[in-house]
Amino acid sequence: MPSAPSNAPALNRLFSPVGIAVGTLLGSLVAGVALLWFNYRVLGYTSLGNRMAAAGIVLYLMIILAASLLPNTPVISVAIMVGQCLLAWRGSELLQGPAIEYHRSRGGAFHSLALAGLVGLVTGLVAVMILVLVGRVFGLPIGIR
Repeated sequence: MPSAPSNAPALNRLFSPVGIAVGTLLGSLVAGVALLWFNYRVLGYTSLGNRMAAAGIVLYLMIILAASLLPNTPVISVAIMVGQCLLAWRGSELLQGPAIEYHRSRGGAFHSLALAGLVGLVTGLVAVMILVLVGRVFGLPIGIR
């Protein structure tokens, strides 16, 4: 990742990789993508954040498709959830690790894990509502029966 642009404020708050994992735990990978997108905007990389968000949403939809093809057991559900959290945590470290360390070294602040979890929860609920709406409109076998 390139160094932070000179016009990026050094003291804006970011979400840490652990915060992104917590948000993902409470709201699925789409919440982790939203938190990464927020970080990119704060760091001044709006275009990169938008491209990452588009790729993240496609990845999220692929995970939903793959999960729908697997048996519905608690073990598989937990494995998918843990996998999404690990993907979000490791992905945020790979994509934003140097920028986050630079931010930390300059005295930059981070949002709390509670806020990351709250954002994750709200983002996850919105994603579920959108999926149910799409399922109802197109007659897909998702949603409330």
